[in-house]
Amino acid sequence: MVKTIAIGVIFMSSLAVFGSNNDPSFTVKRYGDKGVAVYANPVFSTQSQIVLEDMQGIILHSEPIAVNGSFNKLLNLNALPNGQYFLVYETDQLRKRIPVIIGTEGTFIDKEHATVDYFPRLSYHQHFVDLMHLSTGLKPVNVEIIDSKQQLVFSETLKNKLKVERRYDVSQLPKGEYTFKVFTNNHLSELQLSLNN
Repeated sequence: MVKTIAIGVIFMSSLAVFGSNNDPSFTVKRYGDKGVAVYANPVFSTQSQIVLEDMQGIILHSEPIAVNGSFNKLLNLNALPNGQYFLVYETDQLRKRIPVIIGTEGTFIDKEHATVDYFPRLSYHQHFVDLMHLSTGLKPVNVEIIDSKQQLVFSETLKNKLKVERRYDVSQLPKGEYTFKVFTNNHLSELQLSLNN
């Protein structure tokens, strides 16, 4: 059962995070018959990696990228059978996924079907939790606040939103530990709150 607690929601006026110049570039090009050249730069995220996945999402290769570094590598795909794979550039802010098709004619990079999913950004300041999220496919955004006893104290689903800019006033919650959770794009973002009203 959900406890009824007043959570104030205030729309925020800007989403500067997504308009910044810190968006990393990610390039994949065919190299030879069954190879690809992968380039990612600049990398500002603390948790960046390049991943090669098969159609079922099974990770075949994963390699971390150093902070403030770049990634420039040739991947030899000769050992892989013909089929569709995905090269993924993942940070704590986004996930870019480019289909790579290996066939009898060699490797094809399907840039037309590349996808980008942005992950929610959460911050806490003076009894307010700010949520910023850019959705590239109008996917639902599920918001929950869980107390230290794992009880759901607040829940909402935001649908058909291209851009979410919300401020949650948590000052009316009793003292204690809480987890603010946001589910979207098959991704969970969490923020731990310690309220001392």
